[in-house]
Amino acid sequence: MTLNQFEQSVKNNLPSDLDSLKSRDMCFGAAVSGGADSIALLLSLSHILKQYKIPLKVVSINHNIRSYEESYGDCLFVKDVCNELYQRGFDVTCEIIEIEAGKVLELASERKNGIEEAARILRYSIFEKFIYQNNIKYFCIAHNQNDQLETLLMRFLQGSSVDALQGIKNHNQIIRPLINLERSEIEKYLRSQNYSWRTDSTNENTSYLRNNIRKNLISFLNEHFYGWKTAVLNGGKKAEQDSFIINQILDTIPVEKNKDECSIEKNIFESQPDGLKNRILLKMCNSLSLENRIPYVFLQDFISALSCGKVFEKKYSDLIFCCEKNKIFVKKYTNLKTDLSFFAIIEKDGMYTFPFGSVYISQSSGKCNFQFNDYYCSAKIQFPFILRNQEIDDEICCKDGKFKKIIDIYSDWKVSEDARNFIPVIQKLENNQEIIGIFGEFLGYKNWIVI
Repeated sequence: MTLNQFEQSVKNNLPSDLDSLKSRDMCFGAAVSGGADSIALLLSLSHILKQYKIPLKVVSINHNIRSYEESYGDCLFVKDVCNELYQRGFDVTCEIIEIEAGKVLELASERKNGIEEAARILRYSIFEKFIYQNNIKYFCIAHNQNDQLETLLMRFLQGSSVDALQGIKNHNQIIRPLINLERSEIEKYLRSQNYSWRTDSTNENTSYLRNNIRKNLISFLNEHFYGWKTAVLNGGKKAEQDSFIINQILDTIPVEKNKDECSIEKNIFESQPDGLKNRILLKMCNSLSLENRIPYVFLQDFISALSCGKVFEKKYSDLIFCCEKNKIFVKKYTNLKTDLSFFAIIEKDGMYTFPFGSVYISQSSGKCNFQFNDYYCSAKIQFPFILRNQEIDDEICCKDGKFKKIIDIYSDWKVSEDARNFIPVIQKLENNQEIIGIFGEFLGYKNWIVI
């Protein structure tokens, strides 16, 4: 079989040891969602690997974020394409893996970094397990040049570190053979092969930052800034070079690592330039919890507090930052939730049971109604939402538009430490998942509803 120009470009992005994989009884893997990019990846890999008699094992993941019919339908579409390829003599198999309904939303609520990030964490966890179970040498993901540009713009707008400004990179066994191919080339290839693809309805939702960049910012740049794509991609390459040098310097700075904590001598830390201080703290965080993204403002606040010379600690997510006995520590904080913690996704009328008792929740006339024993109230809140107890970093909007920590509100209300675990917090499921209410009245405190 002769490879066409598109397939040859994909092959050029693959590792050079394909000849040796068959003799070692190893295979390729690929994540295929049903979209144009992943279907093009599936087809091109099938043609390339057939020449080397290397099996291709495909995984299609149902995140259970959209309607079941749509998201599981995507997976069935992928399986049908794989079956059709298998019948044509390609060594392709497909496995559908489902993430438990509500799991993505639950993780997004815990981490407060949005649904996309939570879905990515769960997805890559599945990838790692799939790679191990199937003896996969290289696992392919269908990121293309358009994805790379969107990522670089998104990270710039988020004020990301120089590491993040490198863009999407291969990591260990995970490779991206389409990374230098444009979306227009991908769709042209699929049409030439007479293959269709599925379209994710959430791609039109501009409340997601990536979609907003794709729909609005990139359109503006294309119209008004000739050559911007080359400039942005080159910026990513420069960031990669800078990051390499910085990481070499970081490797010379002594940081102690134990199971649940990292530390560095305070005098060594304070002798470093400010830019390196941030990087040292990030390195300590990553060695304890790779999925934490610590805001620059938080790190700067911690570094400024060190100048006071007092014993103190600051918490972010599941990490504690502190200075003790002339050492700076980053420690895992393992007591974020007590035995009384609760979490429920409220999507429809019904009775919901919590540690403090059962609440009947219903919706009518644009309002949500809460009934607990003899207590009844209603508020302008729409399904779906999350009802849970407070977490350390929770904040809620005040009348003046500023945000206030919920733990400070509980202090104002004179709520005891134990009672705080019972008071329900209401959190949106959509957009930025902001907290929109505190229901304390039926437990003898107050309500705080953001309208």
